[in-house]
Amino acid sequence: MTALFKSTHDALRFAYRFNGDNTVSARLGNTPSGNGRGLGGLDGAAQAGMIQAEVRQLGEIEEAVALAAFSIPGTLVWSHGIAGIVRHIVETRAIRFKARELCVYVVAYFNRKRHTQESMAQRLKIDQGTVSRHYREVSRYLGSKYSKGLCDDVMLRIDDEMRAKGVVGDDGSL
Repeated sequence: MTALFKSTHDALRFAYRFNGDNTVSARLGNTPSGNGRGLGGLDGAAQAGMIQAEVRQLGEIEEAVALAAFSIPGTLVWSHGIAGIVRHIVETRAIRFKARELCVYVVAYFNRKRHTQESMAQRLKIDQGTVSRHYREVSRYLGSKYSKGLCDDVMLRIDDEMRAKGVVGDDGSL
């Protein structure tokens, strides 16, 4: 059996960005049904739901990272992922900042294009140097291009699960 996705990234992006609005019109025959892999309409909705369920079974932090990394920024689903990551950091006492501060840094981590250190400093009403130090600490914990972190570990666990279930091909790419 051929896997539906070449990489875990592709599978998660599909699952967490699937547009449920197109299922009714696809069922009525008003639109083309997907991309040739059977992922349009109700079949696509079912596949997205199955991928999300597999991630959810891995645990809360796995689901939170997937939601924050692959949902559309600013949506309620994305916010749920951000909240899950902040809750994990607070509960594990990995970083000892106030939850409100952590939330701002985690949002900026997953939505870098919209959040500058200057805007974070204004929002938190603290010095930009402090924001810079705190953001670096959160980035190191979650993972950066320079060091592996929580998100990297989580993505490896999700990748292993997606490959074991046959959702993703075994070509070695995450």
